[in-house]
Amino acid sequence: MTAEPRPAGWYDDPDDPSAQRYWDGKDWTPHRQRKPHSPKTPRVSPAPQPPSNLPPPPPQLTPPSAPPAGLAPAQQAPWDQLQPHVRKARGFWSSLPRQRQLLFAAIGLLAIVVITAGALMTVFHGVTGGGKSGGGGGGGHSDSYNKGYQWVNTTNDEGVGYYAGSHGIDSACHYYANQQAQGLNPQEWIQGCKDAMDTVMPSNVPR
Repeated sequence: MTAEPRPAGWYDDPDDPSAQRYWDGKDWTPHRQRKPHSPKTPRVSPAPQPPSNLPPPPPQLTPPSAPPAGLAPAQQAPWDQLQPHVRKARGFWSSLPRQRQLLFAAIGLLAIVVITAGALMTVFHGVTGGGKSGGGGGGGHSDSYNKGYQWVNTTNDEGVGYYAGSHGIDSACHYYANQQAQGLNPQEWIQGCKDAMDTVMPSNVPR
C-alpha cells in the first residue's frame, strides 16, 4: 500500500529545525523561512506563601450564654422587684365583689382617721404640757406650782433624790421650798414639787 502524496506547502525543514522549507508536492525546493513564533503561554507565578514565623491567630471569643429561664438578674431595681406583688394585689382586688371592695375601703379609711386622730392628740398633749407629766406642770396651775414642778425636772442636785429617798417626798419638798420658793406661794410650790417627784421617784420612796 503506497502512502498518499504530501500536498504542497511549508513544512519543517529536515535539515534545519528552526526553519521551514517549501514542498512543491514532489520534492523540496530551495525556498526556506523561519518558523513563525507561537504565542507563549504567560507563566503564572505562584501565590506568595505567608511567613512561617507569624503568631497564631487569636482564639475566637465565645459569646456569653443567656441565663437559664426563671432566674432573676443579679440586681434589680426596687420597683422591678415589687411589680409581681403589685400585679398579684391588683388581681386579688379585681376578683373581689363590689360590696367587699367597699367594705375594705371603709375599713382602711377608718384606720387612717384613727391613726391621724391619735397623732393629733399626741401633738396636742405635748404642746399643752400633758398635766403632771409636762415640763412645767401646765393644766391651768399657778406660777408657783409650775415653778416647783419645773424645779424637780431641771435640778442637777443629786442630793435631792437622796434626801427624798431618806425622808420622803413631802419632807424633801418642804425642805427645798425654804430655798427655792422665795417670792412664791410656798404651798403651791410644794404641791408642784410633790407632783413632779411622784412621777420621777421610785414607788418605794415614801410619799
